Amino acid sequence: MDDDGGPSYWWRDKRIRSLQAKLQAVDVSLRIQEEILDRIGSAEPEILERLESFAAAAPPTTRENADTLLAAFVAHEKGLRMRDRPRRGLAYAIFPILGSASVGSAFVHPVVLLHYLLWAATVISALPFLDVVRTDARKYLISVAPRQ
Repeated sequence: MDDDGGPSYWWRDKRIRSLQAKLQAVDVSLRIQEEILDRIGSAEPEILERLESFAAAAPPTTRENADTLLAAFVAHEKGLRMRDRPRRGLAYAIFPILGSASVGSAFVHPVVLLHYLLWAATVISALPFLDVVRTDARKYLISVAPRQ
């Protein structure tokens, strides 16, 4: 038994086998697969899952070697990150702003349609806010270890 006392990575082994099967299905050589796995290191399962999807959808010219595939995937991940960060920030900021405005508007009389719209928007903005607060920020593969 080869046990180093560290945490079990059975889920990662399963994900790696799945990634290798997907890469073989789209004609990526075993040498390229091994190089990809060596260079991405111990990536999160969700990153490996996105890599599987990306490799399956990538054009054949992108899958010619590990460098082009990983460079294209890193560029794709950076694009995802650039789209995700403002969304999370907006979802995180809009609820407290609308909540403060709602509390302040409760003291303004007469109550008009705009008050009700503000209160409805505050309640609706609570859902994305709670989702952002409950979940961790998504992890991205924005750099890859250099070739050895």
